[in-house]
Amino acid sequence: MRKNTIFRKIFINFVIVIFITAGLFLLFSSQIVKTYYINTLSKDLEQVARTVSSSVKFMHSSNEKESIQEFVKEIGLSKGYRITIVGSDGVVWGDSEKNPEEMENHKNRPEIIKALKGEIGTSIRYSKTTKEYMLYVAVPIRRDGEIIGVARASMFMKSIYNLINTLKTRLIFSTLLSSIAALLLSYFLSKGITTPIKELVEFSKRISMGVFSEGTIPKRNDEIGELMENMNIMAKRIGKLVENLKSESETLETIIKSIDEAILLIDGNGVIKHANDEFKNLIGKEKVEERYYWEVVKDDELRKFIKKALDKESMRERIQIKDRNFILSSRKIETANKILVTFYDVTELQKYEEMKKEFIGNLSHELKTPLTSIKGFVEVMKEEGKLKYIDIIERNIDRMIQIVKDIQMLSKLEYRKTKAQIESVDALDILKDIEKLFHKKAEEKGLNLLMEVEEKPFYIKVDPYLFEEMLVNLVDNAIRYTDRGSVSVKIYRGKGGFFVEVKDTGIGIPKEHIDRIFERFYVVDKSRSKRTGGTGLGLSIVKHIVLLHNGKIDVRSVPGEGTTFTIFIPQNP
Repeated sequence: MRKNTIFRKIFINFVIVIFITAGLFLLFSSQIVKTYYINTLSKDLEQVARTVSSSVKFMHSSNEKESIQEFVKEIGLSKGYRITIVGSDGVVWGDSEKNPEEMENHKNRPEIIKALKGEIGTSIRYSKTTKEYMLYVAVPIRRDGEIIGVARASMFMKSIYNLINTLKTRLIFSTLLSSIAALLLSYFLSKGITTPIKELVEFSKRISMGVFSEGTIPKRNDEIGELMENMNIMAKRIGKLVENLKSESETLETIIKSIDEAILLIDGNGVIKHANDEFKNLIGKEKVEERYYWEVVKDDELRKFIKKALDKESMRERIQIKDRNFILSSRKIETANKILVTFYDVTELQKYEEMKKEFIGNLSHELKTPLTSIKGFVEVMKEEGKLKYIDIIERNIDRMIQIVKDIQMLSKLEYRKTKAQIESVDALDILKDIEKLFHKKAEEKGLNLLMEVEEKPFYIKVDPYLFEEMLVNLVDNAIRYTDRGSVSVKIYRGKGGFFVEVKDTGIGIPKEHIDRIFERFYVVDKSRSKRTGGTGLGLSIVKHIVLLHNGKIDVRSVPGEGTTFTIFIPQNP
């Protein structure tokens, strides 16, 4: 099939426009020429008729009607026109071609009717006398203001048509020459327009094939030249971008290959777009790209994870594949409609965690028994009056026992051995227990211990034991690091839950330490903590209890002015 090029389209459109224009020109110009010549000849006939009417008027007044026939014949021969004189009653007085006595009454002829009304009568019609079409022009003959007859001049339309046809032939010839010239001009114009376009097409083909070298040099100082220049600039920039992308792609490929974790990239339809060697080794498949994940992944847990990940922004879940444990992390790439799944092998880490958990449990068990025994002996020694160094030993033993208890509590919270037993309890009852527990300690330091609830009764849904443990650690810390002023605990409602605020007027926490205070064994003032019996585990326990209740904790502190812990615990309706 022949290609329909732009050149052909433009040239054919030019040809159509030229032929339509030439045709319309011939049509209208022929009509104009015809009208012009008929009008011109009508004026000539009118002039002849007026000249004849003057002479006929004189002859009529001199009673020389017999001379009219001879006169019109003579005029007709000299002018080359047919002259007819008609009386006001329609009777022909004279005719240059026929005998008037043999001619019909002309009163009903259209040009005669008009002339008898005092107007110039013009008519093109078939003549019964001559058996041909004729052009008639009739003028009235007036004498003393009265129309006494009509002078009519006429000529054969055949003569007019011959002249018009001659002019048409010349007009067609000149139009044809003009059209040929226009076609040649159109051809070269079309070539001039389409040649640079062809160059641009060839240039674009090279770009599509990945060849980004400079295209044609623009030789035109117009919009097409500007387009060619812009295409050259675009090609250079695209070339640089492709080089950069290629370099980045190679760098990314190298990075992906160097990553020890398995990586999987899946599009929104579940088709695997990329997978590194670690993933292929994990599932035992070599060719996985461009295949649906359920065709290559046989592990049910992994299939379920990927299916859920396709509908979520991000996910994190621990699953077992074969004999290894993984933390799977997925993240949706919105712009590309793909998800990236990363496999973190935590098999060895889990073993270490189990060993650590076992060690902490064993350590707690092994320490607790002898420490309890030592404390018992210390009490016996006190009773027997052997008080030297006893207070120091007892204080340190109490601190070690508290550390063991805190380690056990923290171990249970961290490894989720402890589950929140949610109950509906009155917040005021818990605060009363806290006040009883710390009343004496606060009084010894001269501190005001304040407990406040927003309303009475104020029922909250928490694990009573863990919630009280959380408050114990916060209030104990507040009293330990406050030398004057007050320690207050306030519970009040918030949107979707309730707030707990523990505030003191103590030494405060420097800004650089706030981000680390929830770490295990981290203490701001080590000498004071050691002196007051702090273990460095209380705030870590608090954080885990808050997380177990799906809550959040916030700390605001000004050194020298005090610290405020604000906790939010969500509540289901």
